[in-house]
Amino acid sequence: MRTRLVFCFLALIGLAGCAWFLPNMFFDGGTIFDGDRAYSVHPSIVVPEENVGDAVGDSNGGIVYRINRLSTKEWLAMCPDHNLDCFAYQENHLPKLDIQRFDPYQAEIRPTFGNGRIVTIRDPGKIRLLIDTFLTRPDVKSAHQRHKRIKLNRLVQFYSKKYPSLIYEWNYEVDADGRRYLMGDGKVVELGDVLKREIR
Repeated sequence: MRTRLVFCFLALIGLAGCAWFLPNMFFDGGTIFDGDRAYSVHPSIVVPEENVGDAVGDSNGGIVYRINRLSTKEWLAMCPDHNLDCFAYQENHLPKLDIQRFDPYQAEIRPTFGNGRIVTIRDPGKIRLLIDTFLTRPDVKSAHQRHKRIKLNRLVQFYSKKYPSLIYEWNYEVDADGRRYLMGDGKVVELGDVLKREIR
C-alpha cells in the first residue's frame, strides 16, 4: 500500500511538472516582479513559442519563462495562449528596445489571422525606407480613429540578427477610403504610397 502511495505521489508530480517548485513572482497585468527586478511588457515585441525556454517562475498571472539566447536578467516571457506568440517583458532598468536598436535585416508582411500570402522584404533600402517613414512622419492617431472603417489589416514583422529570438511587430491597415496606415509603439502614421507594391 505504501509503495502504491509513493508511486501515485511521484506520478502526480510528473503530471504537474515542476510548477510547484518554481520561484514565486508577482504579475500586475503589465509587469512581472521578481525580487528587486521589474519587467514590463514590450508593446511591439512578441516571442515565437519555439523560442521560449524553460519555466523560471510561477506568478498569479501564469508561468513565467526564459527566452532562448537572452539573459533572464534582461528578458522574460509569458504565454497566455499556446496557439499564439508569447509576450516579451524587458527589465525596466534597461533602455527600451526600439526598432533602430533592433536593427532588422528582414520584414514579413503577413495576414493578421489565418493563412494567406506572405511577402518577404530583404532589401535593406526598402526596410530603411519603411522605418524612416514611420519615425519621421507625424502621428495621425486622432485622424485614424475618426476613419475607423477598415477594409484590410496586415502584420508587419521584423527580424533581427542581434535578437534572433524576438519579432518586432507593427500593424498595417487600409481604411474604406484607401488610406494606408502603419501602427506601432503607440504611434500611427499615414504611409501614402510608400512600398505600396510590397505592402498590400
